Amino acid sequence: VEWEAEGDASETEDLELVHVQKVGVFKDYAVGDDVMARPPGSSKWLSGVVSQTHDDGRFEVAWDRVVMGSETATLGPESLRKASVFRDYQPGDEVVARFPYDGQMRPAVVWARDADGTFQVRWAEQPGIQQDVTLPNVSPREIRYPSVNADDLEVGQRLKGIVTEVKDYGAFVDIGLRGSQALLHKSQLAKGTVRRAQDFLEVGQTVEVWVQRIHRDGKIALTALEDNVQYGFGVQASEKHDYARFENLDKHEFHVGVVQHITDFGAFVLVVLPDGASAVGLMHRGNILEEDGEPLVAGQEVAVRVLKADAAARKMTLCMQEGPVKYVSDSPRPFVDLRPFDDVGRDRWLRGTVENVGRFGAFVKVSPPGSTFSANGLLHRSQLRDQQVDSAASALEIGQVVRVRIQSLDVHASELKLTMRPIVKEQDTRSMSRTVQSPRAMTPY
Repeated sequence: VEWEAEGDASETEDLELVHVQKVGVFKDYAVGDDVMARPPGSSKWLSGVVSQTHDDGRFEVAWDRVVMGSETATLGPESLRKASVFRDYQPGDEVVARFPYDGQMRPAVVWARDADGTFQVRWAEQPGIQQDVTLPNVSPREIRYPSVNADDLEVGQRLKGIVTEVKDYGAFVDIGLRGSQALLHKSQLAKGTVRRAQDFLEVGQTVEVWVQRIHRDGKIALTALEDNVQYGFGVQASEKHDYARFENLDKHEFHVGVVQHITDFGAFVLVVLPDGASAVGLMHRGNILEEDGEPLVAGQEVAVRVLKADAAARKMTLCMQEGPVKYVSDSPRPFVDLRPFDDVGRDRWLRGTVENVGRFGAFVKVSPPGSTFSANGLLHRSQLRDQQVDSAASALEIGQVVRVRIQSLDVHASELKLTMRPIVKEQDTRSMSRTVQSPRAMTPY
């Protein structure tokens, strides 16, 4: 591999195949495309527009502002990124825009839009310039809405955003969030099955979205479906939860709850007290009492005890059983960004290490090929081998190295499921199907 380096310097290194991953470089830029580009000898990405294409595959970029004494630069496609530029600002919109004389982003109000697509703005302050002096118009590439902090957002809040990147699993949307972007998962684009987000969205598209969930690590999940707005794990955003009301309840007293969301590690239950106070708690699978062997389902009414509540952390641990309990922790599995696994094929075998094992299955730590990132995935006992396994603990032990592959991945729900079962080829599936459907195969002789 020859590493990219500034100037003519270069460095090469021999690497094993597992450490190499192909990267797609977009090369079909056209005149007029808005881009972020990296000037020669610089690591900074600056805004501009493609002004000319060359036969050798390079592009001439006209900078929004003079860079290193030059208004243009000729660059290869690896130094360009397609940029999304919002152009639909309306008179009266409060924005921040680049002040023409010092290049700083300053508060302003959109005054008018001219025929060439630029905007007249009124600055909150004009340092060093008299108020009656007419200033140049501002390009839409140099205007944006003021940034917001994650702490200023609320679940259910309606926003307008610009799609900045589209993947199969969803899109990243610029909602003005300071320092990061929000994820609009493909499952939140339309009702029913959405196979690819590209079928619904494209870079630069303006979308109306709602804040669906605010994760503890500050990541924001969006939805284009207002009915899908959720508080915590499946509770409607309109619910007002008072965890302080649950802190001193009798641990032996049962309360009415409704199952909101089922996970591999348990269930989240909405509990409502007689005075109307409500909160959502985690009930670990070890504390679930299944009636007549039937598993819980979302919407089911259950009787639960509050084992522990923490108003500051907004957590609560529940139990359906009487007497001693198996699990008292109030910390559900944390949200983990599993996007690094999105491009890993379901037929790709991974090396994993068993982190925890129980009767129902095991949690195995795995990493995408060539990556130092790692996450725990659930290896259910039914995925250990083709034959039935009564307990995963009898087949696996903590620290054991296993060969697994991804069975399913839900980035939005932060759920990674693994399997050790062999890959069933399409031909084998057809053969099995013919065997089952053949009367001769099922007739004892």
